Amino acid sequence: MPPNRNNRHKTTPSIINQQQGVTRRPTVHKYRRSEFSNQSLQSNQKEEISIQIQDNTGKPIEKFEINHEKEMHLIVVSKDLSTFQHLHPENRGKGLFTVTMTFPTGGDYKLIADFIPSGGEPKTESQWITVSGQAPSPRPLQRK
Repeated sequence: MPPNRNNRHKTTPSIINQQQGVTRRPTVHKYRRSEFSNQSLQSNQKEEISIQIQDNTGKPIEKFEINHEKEMHLIVVSKDLSTFQHLHPENRGKGLFTVTMTFPTGGDYKLIADFIPSGGEPKTESQWITVSGQAPSPRPLQRK
């Protein structure tokens, strides 16, 4: 049955299992922005990155689906695109994931976390960070 376009009330859609006649509401998760660690980071040394996943009330999300064999994928890309890393942070419990990495140079990096809370939708969160240390000199593009 098509939705009533005159209905101004927003409701969570029901899923009906017609074989069993059961109506249930899908699990809906709303999230706060995930919190990436905000410590000072230095190039050419091991640094720990922490990512805290919370719901919209600030409560840590406890369970995550396995997606491509891991609970979380973290992509780290330098602003100049010269560095790319695909990492798998460890779930420490209570919505906290950590991973240790070494940034090869100073400069700006984009952290992109990909995860699926249990019963929820796939989620991608990102944040720019600045790493201290010698940044590479810009290089002109070369034509082939």
